Amino acid sequence: MQLPAFFSRPGYRRSLLIRRFIAAILVIVAVLVAIGGTLRSDPQVVVFSRALAAGDTVTVEDLRLVSIPAEAIPDGAITDPEAAAGRTVVTAAGRGEIVTDVRITGSALVQSFNDAANGEGAPEVTTVVPVRLADPATVNLLSHGDTVTILTSPSEEDGASSVLARGGRVVVADEDNPDTVLIALSEHDAQTVASASLTSPLGVVLTSAAGLASQN
Repeated sequence: MQLPAFFSRPGYRRSLLIRRFIAAILVIVAVLVAIGGTLRSDPQVVVFSRALAAGDTVTVEDLRLVSIPAEAIPDGAITDPEAAAGRTVVTAAGRGEIVTDVRITGSALVQSFNDAANGEGAPEVTTVVPVRLADPATVNLLSHGDTVTILTSPSEEDGASSVLARGGRVVVADEDNPDTVLIALSEHDAQTVASASLTSPLGVVLTSAAGLASQN
């Protein structure tokens, strides 16, 4: 059968070949994009594998790695379980929550206090120390991030207390362990408070709640 003259023209055949070539290229590109999407893996971050309370010590068994899109990863996210193991949780954590460097004890958490207090004239805190409380009921008044003043125990002579340190920041106040709180202080104040806490429990006075401070 003889084709119509229109289909026999060189221009038509050339146009048909070009369209087929372009179609083939598009198919190849689509395949490569699909393969690239399959091979590209999202970065991994550490999450809590179970719920933890404030004051709990993190173990490797409490953590697992998950892959999430890079744009969903918060600042300070931990990517190595070993980097979080042995640290203390500063606020209650839920199962599946991403572990960040300000949710557990460490230098990043301490620095976050200084960053938040920038320009407020507060002393720079550098060291976290445990403080034995003279009145364990005080722990019910304290929350992570609160600013506190630390006092000596009342004198047996006149019942007066002396100020040991001002501008401390509460790191962990655990109702299940009401005898002791973790407080971030300047290096000098930390040494003073740690020495005093070895001989007698101390008083802690709330001077600025974290929630109120953030609103000012």
